[in-house]
Amino acid sequence: MNIISATGKIIVLAIASFILIHLLSIFGVFIAIAYPIWWAIAPQYIPTLIKRMPEQDGIKLAIINTLFILLVSAISLFLVYLENHLFFNLSSPIKSRTASFSIPSQGQYKIGEIFPMEIRIDSKGTSINAVQADLRFDPTIVKVVDISTKDSFATVFVNKEIENDVGFARISGGVPSAQALTQNGLFATVFFKGIMAGVVKIDFLPSSMVLANDGKGTNILKNLASASYLILPEELPKDIQTKQEADIISESKKADEDKIVFFEQKNLAFETNTDSGTVLGAKTNDYNILDHLVRLLRTVDETIINFWKYLFGKI
Repeated sequence: MNIISATGKIIVLAIASFILIHLLSIFGVFIAIAYPIWWAIAPQYIPTLIKRMPEQDGIKLAIINTLFILLVSAISLFLVYLENHLFFNLSSPIKSRTASFSIPSQGQYKIGEIFPMEIRIDSKGTSINAVQADLRFDPTIVKVVDISTKDSFATVFVNKEIENDVGFARISGGVPSAQALTQNGLFATVFFKGIMAGVVKIDFLPSSMVLANDGKGTNILKNLASASYLILPEELPKDIQTKQEADIISESKKADEDKIVFFEQKNLAFETNTDSGTVLGAKTNDYNILDHLVRLLRTVDETIINFWKYLFGKI
């Protein structure tokens, strides 16, 4: 019981010290500035951190305590900086989220007109080998005709789903590790067709992923793109609509012949579990509790550091 009690005390002390260091790193300087003002207004109520010596008067004691607070604050900020740049950057296996989807942000088309939306991946130099793009759209304004893999950097595709009833589409694929993408590349082209006049917003869902080529399937997708398209009230002639759709489907089938395709087009919509799973055999570790804790602590450190960078930049 004594060992358990001692261990508990050490854990509580460690947590309290961690919280105190981070609070002092951001508020300590302001406390130091307020300390002499507090001493001048109500010296009888102010706590003294360093014991008063017989030869010291009140002013000297206030200055010494202020300097002591500044010193402790500076040490705390240094520890936060050290924690962020040494412990996390050197020890953490988590990569920075650098990858992003790039799509045409706007456009206008007629009712019945089929238009492409290229999904490009910018990995910012990080090697990636698997992508899952999940799209949401208003099915009353547009529908997905097909998703083409033509000219894609990906050579293997494991999933293509189109569910126009609920406004959902998915395309999943990638490349073997030796052929991993490190810069910018076209992943897929989604062909939409306007079915009613209005403005439609197309969003990437949070279940979308860009996986690093690190053997762990680390999701490095930084942010989710979106686009808005205007469907004009003018309608494209029916014969042109029919020809457009036939040409696109035919071209898409030919493109799939040059890829390794494991899917049959499905209408699974949201039945598939998109929170975690496997893309090209790479298990995603995006929902690991320890990973999230490390990300949280790193965010706290970076927020503190960026605060002081911003403040000094304004001075």
